[in-house]
Amino acid sequence: ACELIAQNHTRKMDVGRIKTKKHKAFYFFELTAIGLTAAIYPDAKNISKGKLSGLKDTISTLLKHEAKPKVTLKLDGESSIKVETLLVTVSNTPAFGLNFLVAPQASMQDGLLDVSVYPNYNKADLLVYYAKVMNEGSSEDGQIQRYRAHKLKIKSDPKLEVMADGVMLGKGTTRIQMMAGALQVIVP
Repeated sequence: ACELIAQNHTRKMDVGRIKTKKHKAFYFFELTAIGLTAAIYPDAKNISKGKLSGLKDTISTLLKHEAKPKVTLKLDGESSIKVETLLVTVSNTPAFGLNFLVAPQASMQDGLLDVSVYPNYNKADLLVYYAKVMNEGSSEDGQIQRYRAHKLKIKSDPKLEVMADGVMLGKGTTRIQMMAGALQVIVP
């Protein structure tokens, strides 16, 4: 570690900043999820810790979750996209969690957020998709809408759950901005 510090090789990495009604500002490195993934995350996390009650709670949340939420995305203050979708992911890295490869083109050094929208997916379709992309599996599904932006605003009706890097941030309107090169790290 001391040798790395002495070599003074650094790299600037991007960091996402998200604001919700509940949180004025929260910084994330990997991913923000709005919708179904955020809703089931707390229960699914318990399963990974060996708590079998998490399985029952995950299934219950999955069954109760709104089937056709209406979501409006405003990209870079200009383009507005309206779509029915269970999930929107905003990525700074290609994969998150158990190496779910949800944004193959994402990079922590390009100054952009990679936005994925799943408009024609039902709950079962999303579960199958996540099974395919776990452990960096590839799923070239033409139904996924992908966008890139420096900042975006996401509104949903009804209000959907928001989670960033495993932290629950409440429900409702979300503003996300890329902080390009905001983090300087020492690398070999």
